[in-house]
Amino acid sequence: METHAIFSTDPLTYTTFLMSHLRLTHPISGQPILPFLISTRNSSAAVAHLITIKNIKYMWVTEGPMQTIAKEAVNRLETEPPVILDFPTYRDLHTYDQALLNPPINIQNEVPMDQPALILHSSGICFSSHFKMVVNSTKFKGSTSFPKAITLTHRVLMEWTQAISELRKFSSPDQG
Repeated sequence: METHAIFSTDPLTYTTFLMSHLRLTHPISGQPILPFLISTRNSSAAVAHLITIKNIKYMWVTEGPMQTIAKEAVNRLETEPPVILDFPTYRDLHTYDQALLNPPINIQNEVPMDQPALILHSSGICFSSHFKMVVNSTKFKGSTSFPKAITLTHRVLMEWTQAISELRKFSSPDQG
């Protein structure tokens, strides 16, 4: 499975791009791609560390300060650097061409639930207390100057989705 870093500051295109990458974790798409969400709050040294530990092949990076940090990170590497690609724009991702909106995809098999779906890292992440509990487990305890990569499976993402759905039921103003 090939790892692609996603390093962006634009929330709408970031989310759309992430969803497309999650689809590409399935082997039917050819070479499966594992998305690695890298926080824009990291230093170039931390980004270089993450590139190295997860053997990132490609980095999708937005223009501006993120390009600078990505290039500085690549310059710090002692191994072969990833290819830095321009992050798609809103216009690139949000088209109204019917042929592109509904591509003919034949999914024969379900995604194995214990297959990696996404990589996050331990710094710069703000999720639920359940996630903080997972991150603070003994596997991730200790303090270093660099973030630790955390690989999440499709099962974990489905469990989070279910938990969020349940929480919304209890916090909905329509529920009386």
